[in-house]
Amino acid sequence: MARSSKRTSSPRRSSGSRAEPRCAVFGAGRFGRALARALKHAGIPVSALGIRQGARPSALQRAAGVELASGAVEFLEALKVPTLVFICVQDRHVPQAAAELAAIPGARSHRFAHSCATLGPSALDVLAQQGASVGTFHLLQSFGPSPFAWQRVAGSFCAIEASGGLRRELFERARALGARPFDIRGPQRAAYHAAAVLASNALYTLLDAGERILLGAGFARRAAAEMLVPLMQGSLANALSLGAAEALTGPVVRGDTETVSRHLTALTGRERELYRALMLATLELALRTGRLSQSHAAPLEKLLRS
Repeated sequence: MARSSKRTSSPRRSSGSRAEPRCAVFGAGRFGRALARALKHAGIPVSALGIRQGARPSALQRAAGVELASGAVEFLEALKVPTLVFICVQDRHVPQAAAELAAIPGARSHRFAHSCATLGPSALDVLAQQGASVGTFHLLQSFGPSPFAWQRVAGSFCAIEASGGLRRELFERARALGARPFDIRGPQRAAYHAAAVLASNALYTLLDAGERILLGAGFARRAAAEMLVPLMQGSLANALSLGAAEALTGPVVRGDTETVSRHLTALTGRERELYRALMLATLELALRTGRLSQSHAAPLEKLLRS
């Protein structure tokens, strides 16, 4: 991910004489590091950043500027007062992390929220059974390895699932970071995350496919890797200002069967099948939003399905 030099908005710094409740982050991957730095930048005290037991701290973890704690025992020992703990480990490791923390005396005095989009608070049941408040806190953003990735937090949406005092606290922390919190509930989680994967992860797949098409056509590797990104950025900017339907351009929305036919002739293998599938979806969008008439769409659909 490209280094970000500025944020979309400024987080709200804490003011006044009241002591800010402390936070800590258990898990020092890309998101954990970004969250720890964003919290610090917002003036929220961060007691510890937990890394794997016995692991040697990386340069990026040290650059977070937060006390590093190795393993669950050392991590909880670093929390001298009741603390809001963000569990930022890979999705499949959330129950294991919760169990490791729950096995340590005193865990119940803290509040816990994990960052997995598809798991609810029940993934932390082992902590809840001890009396700890538990919830979820998922920032809808992509974080790269850059030490400046934390700057992407401000302006991002944040899905929260919790109740009572913990919900209020998580909303407050999100707003202090400059994020835009909203409530999410069980039935929504998988669909929410699927939409996020399509909008984020699939971009890399599309970029890779475009690069391979250009390489196959004889373009230099460096040019193939660089020339499509400004186009994608422009398309995203148009989508932000106009919405997907109005921003849509290209041969499909124009009903240009001849151009699409030339594309299909030029493509082979996986790229051809990916193009066919995506242009059929684009055709459906153009029809559904009235950008293309059925009479112009019919020959395009026949071509794409042939």
